[in-house]
Amino acid sequence: MKFHQLSLWVLTTALFLPSAYAEDKAPITLWTGAAPFPADGEMELIDQTLVRYQKIHTAEKPMTFAIGAAIVHFNDTWRACWAANPDGVSENQGTEFVRETTSTDNAVTWTASPPLAPQTEGETFHSHGSYLNHKGTLYFFAKLGPFNGPAKALQLDADGTTWKDLGIVTNNDATFWPMDEPQQMANGQWIMGGLGGETGKFPAVAIANDDDILTWEVTLLPRGDFKGFGETTVITKGNELLAISRNALMRSPMVSTSSDAGKTWDGPKAANTAMIPAKPYAGRLSDGRPYLICNAPALTSKVSRSRLCLLVGKPGAMTFDCVWLLRPGDPPAARFSGPQHKPQWAYPYAHEHNGALHIAHHNAKEDIELIVIPLKGLK
Repeated sequence: MKFHQLSLWVLTTALFLPSAYAEDKAPITLWTGAAPFPADGEMELIDQTLVRYQKIHTAEKPMTFAIGAAIVHFNDTWRACWAANPDGVSENQGTEFVRETTSTDNAVTWTASPPLAPQTEGETFHSHGSYLNHKGTLYFFAKLGPFNGPAKALQLDADGTTWKDLGIVTNNDATFWPMDEPQQMANGQWIMGGLGGETGKFPAVAIANDDDILTWEVTLLPRGDFKGFGETTVITKGNELLAISRNALMRSPMVSTSSDAGKTWDGPKAANTAMIPAKPYAGRLSDGRPYLICNAPALTSKVSRSRLCLLVGKPGAMTFDCVWLLRPGDPPAARFSGPQHKPQWAYPYAHEHNGALHIAHHNAKEDIELIVIPLKGLK
């Protein structure tokens, strides 16, 4: 690696860390590539002859705000959803609800569906969450706002168009905001990453038994010097867990680990990879390889959330040795006004089906877009 490349890497992964992490805690090793984690401008672009970009939803008045896409394939139908708000309304307000769209032609064309979780009355609201196909039944775990509110479940009826509200599912009405698709651990329990705590903004996970998927026990992760929004995602290996969280104080992921299926946690520690404060998304591919989708620092761009990247590791690993930039260039400017409408490719959510990873994300908190990557392209 050339000296200037190494210098950029040091800036993106070390100098941005607060002194408490840099001096008192050795970074946890997530990146095991032969060279240091590449800086902006040096990251390889995903093979454009293999990847497919697809627009899922284009914002139009009166509903111009969109955030927190989720996607799933169920009963020969692709479903995608996101939290929506009217034009001129900020996120996390009482008008927020969950919109959904579907596709029956391999995610090429999409048709708007009735709201998955409709607008509520008063100060509560429905916001984005996670799908789960559990034993042939499709569930959606939504956030019931405000920030210190619990999570609730909805179940797709047999007609494939109607969602039934099953009510609050976090034990003792605990605060939780689902952020990734639940994964099953070796002990049979399910785990999903999210937000929790008294403010609703701390890193957290929720765990449910396989025979009681509608009761989730929320656990807050170690906070350390945490600040900001701690959107958390989880990678599993048997009963070993890797929880990766956003932290406004760092330019790398904040990581906590568990070796006993989430009963106890160690951390948090900074990682030796670069990530700006934005929601990450992680999981494990069907061939056993772990992956992480996040926003890398954009030192050569004025748009902070412009470098959406994908990290992949070896089968069975809990580390990564390959990384690709998912989109070329910078995202387009926002078309609508408002404090949250800014150029960005962010808030990823992924679902694997038929040999390809499908990554949904928002564009400028207005449009919902899809990146489809065949697993053979991740070599």
